[in-house]
Amino acid sequence: MYRLAAALVGNSGRGRGTCRRSFHAPRLGKGCTSQPGWSLGSAALRHRSVAGPCRTARLQGGSCVTSPVAAHPSHRASLSFPSGNAKTGPIAVSSTSRRTCPSSCSLAGDQGCYAEAGFHTRLHWDRLSSGATGISPAALIKQVLALPAGVLFRHCVAGDQWPDPADPLRIDQALLLQLARATRHLRAAWSFTHYPMSPENQAALRQAAAKGLVVNASTESRRAAAALVRQGIPAVCVVPSDAPAVFHHEGVRFVACPACRSGAGPRIQCSSCGGRFGLPLCAQADRPFVISFPAHGARAAAAAAHCS
Repeated sequence: MYRLAAALVGNSGRGRGTCRRSFHAPRLGKGCTSQPGWSLGSAALRHRSVAGPCRTARLQGGSCVTSPVAAHPSHRASLSFPSGNAKTGPIAVSSTSRRTCPSSCSLAGDQGCYAEAGFHTRLHWDRLSSGATGISPAALIKQVLALPAGVLFRHCVAGDQWPDPADPLRIDQALLLQLARATRHLRAAWSFTHYPMSPENQAALRQAAAKGLVVNASTESRRAAAALVRQGIPAVCVVPSDAPAVFHHEGVRFVACPACRSGAGPRIQCSSCGGRFGLPLCAQADRPFVISFPAHGARAAAAAAHCS
């Protein structure tokens, strides 16, 4: 299901590469070859801000004023585009190793973790976490920067945000913001985190959203999720499998992920969420509601046991 990152090999023209395509296409176009890493040809330069004296710094994951930040070598990551994941659709998706998951996540291991329950996802995650596959955070940021303009990007289908080397329960704000800057040319970019919502982590999420990467705070507590939304933090919440598609808790509306709803209509994926001209719900930073995810899959009972 998962593929190694594909090369975006550019021509020598003015920003016209051989892989110029939209996220709707089912596969890479002619001239795109599978490689362990991506060639940063003209596709990487399609984003107009990557020019002049800032170009080298930005291609390394930094900016005009911020140098690239190193992460722990075990924090491997991978990028797949287009994804073969049936739930996301053919968008760009990434994963990070298990070492990025904070100890505060109540779903870790066999307690209901989605990434652990899915066979193909777990297989990919095992190889990534063991170091058999994957690249460094800085290399992933380069690959995100090289994605064609206008695609959708879901960060951390498995894994979590990169932790601060000085505090395993704090998100590495510098790395997160470098990634957020690399998504500016994309149609939408979003992710999730089970890190505790300390003032520092909330600040990191707000700054990332301002730069284009919406990181949703994940919780199993409806009360905590409602409180976060009132504070302006986008939140998602795991709820029991029999929870209504739409309900209110402490004055805040909860809306089930469209991909999790059952019905006779066409199947919704991340690629089609939000309507034809809309953005996926999880990519809307200023939404006034919580997105609920009914516990499902092989470990639904374990996940539901943590819901409150």
